[in-house]
This record gives sequence, structure tokens and C-alpha cells, in this order.
Amino acid sequence: MNPHLEINSLYCSYGETEILSNVDLSLEKGEIGCLLGASGSGKTTLLRAIAGFENINTGFVALNGNQLSNSNKTLAPEKRKIGMIFQDFALFPHLSVEQNIEFGIRDLDRDIRLKLSEKMISLVGLSGLENAMPYQLSGGQQQRVAIARALVVEPDLMLLDEPFSNVDTRLKNQLVTEIRSLLLEKNVTAILVTHDQQEAFSFADKLFLIHEGRCIESGSPSDLYRNPKTRFTAQFLGEGRIVDLAQEKTGIPFQSIDNPDSEKTLVLIRPEHVSFSSGSGLKFPVISKQFKGDHTLIEIQLKDGQSVLCMHNSNEDVEVGKAIEVSFNLEFAPRINK
Repeated sequence: MNPHLEINSLYCSYGETEILSNVDLSLEKGEIGCLLGASGSGKTTLLRAIAGFENINTGFVALNGNQLSNSNKTLAPEKRKIGMIFQDFALFPHLSVEQNIEFGIRDLDRDIRLKLSEKMISLVGLSGLENAMPYQLSGGQQQRVAIARALVVEPDLMLLDEPFSNVDTRLKNQLVTEIRSLLLEKNVTAILVTHDQQEAFSFADKLFLIHEGRCIESGSPSDLYRNPKTRFTAQFLGEGRIVDLAQEKTGIPFQSIDNPDSEKTLVLIRPEHVSFSSGSGLKFPVISKQFKGDHTLIEIQLKDGQSVLCMHNSNEDVEVGKAIEVSFNLEFAPRINK
């Protein structure tokens, strides 16, 4: 089965400066992907190359089996049937909700436009606000208008460029859920660009971890979190410490690892692998703590100076400098190549 979206050996540079190098990416119809990386990693340039705003040096971008960009051509953005949702929503301030949504279908018959816009307004939960102007809407409502405007043209692909960065955390969580549901309902293939890991985990079926213009690793959020193949992925995603158990001087019982492998003594220990355990006999000093609301993230120092993290009930205080007893369950802790 051919992928709905395919990017093959993509290379992009500005003069002699390499921006993207040998990027491969694919998504099936209706699959939601995410370009996840730090600022300056190249993820926005990759999104722009997919949209047709950036020329590429080598490789190609294909949608539905048709090449949109290669070294010889770049199909104009407006001819790609790609919808885009931007960080600032990009609504027309002088147009009403209904007029903003109808902008991309303004060439259709008026009755058809009205029917389509009414359907989208209902779908995104804005009924009754058809004649409202953008300045009269909340941030969340403006975001829904942007989504409706992008979906009404029935795009083959939806691109979302950090669309949740300007809204508060509570609204962000709500919008992530709502927009993902809308995309799934419409069976629209989509790519989100973000640097927010929790946002990526909640929104995407497939992550593409971008670093220095390269796709370091890809897979489902759970696969990349639980079984990172590279040291970079292990350190970038989630909380955790890579601990070398080779010398058996950490104070962690080596037998706590299922089938220890002498060739892979580096283990990614996440907070969920360490538990407070009175009576375990394994005592380590607390060297720092971070209050997180529903839990406190505790850092403890191992016998050889390395450290690991564990979570603790935020209702019970823990003193920095005090030794606590813990146990380790490293059966599913990922091994990392040296």
C-alpha cells in the first residue's frame, strides 16, 4: 500500500548552509503525524517544504502518489490542496466567522457555500456566532474558526504550525482533544509542528523527532518513549537519567534488570521505574525536588554519584539531604547503546 504522504531523501539548504538533510517521512491516509524538535531543529522548514513555500535541492515530496516538489519543480502552494493552520490563527479581522470560513470556497455557488459553512460551524461548536467578528471571540473560538476554514475546502493534507502555543494550558488540552477528534472524523491526514512533548504525545499517531535538520527517529509516541533506539531520543523525550550499571557501584541491584546484557549496561531509568519503598534497605540521599502539583519529582543520588528521578505523593514532604528508601523495577527500562 502506497503512503498518502511521502517524503524521500529530502535535502534543503540556504546557500551553503544545510537546513534539512536526507529526511524520510511517510503517513497513511487519515494518520496524524508530528514533527517534534527544539527551536531551530528544522521542523518548520520541513513543514514549509511540504506546503510548497520552500524549494528543495534533492529528494521529493509526494501526496497521493503525485510529486509536488523535487529538484526540478515546486508546485505552487495553492495548487496542492493542503490546508494550513498557523500559530496566530491568521483570521481576516474585517470578515465575520461565516465569511472567514467561506473564504477558501468563495468561488462556489452561494447556496453551496452557505450549506458547507453552516455544517462546519456546527461541527466546531460555534453555532450562533456566524456573524461575530474575530475580535469578539475568545482564543479558543478563534482557533475553531481557523480549523473550520481549513477543513471546509476538504484538504488532502492538513498542516498545523504550533497552533496551540498562544493559548493557556487548560484550553490547549481541550483544543488538542477537539481538533484531533475532528481530523479523525473527517479522515484527514495531518502534520503538527511543536516543541511541546505532551502536546505531541496527545495529538499524534506517529512522531518524527527532528534534530539539526535530520529525522533522528520515528514511530508511535509510546514506542519512542518506551523503546528509544538512540541516546538522543532517550534524553530528549520525557524525564529520566541514563545510568551506567557496568561497575555495579551504583547501589542498584544488577538483578533488578531482567536478563542483564553485559554489552548494554547503559539503562534509561525513568521516574516510574523507581518507587518509594520502606523496608527495601536501599537508601539514597535526596539531592533536589520539584513540586509538580499532583506529585513531587525527587532526584536521588546513587552510590557512585550518578542520579535518578522518582515521583512522590505531593501531600508528603521530603527533605533535601535526607536519605530515603526506594526499590527499582527495571524490567522494562530501555537499554541504550554506548
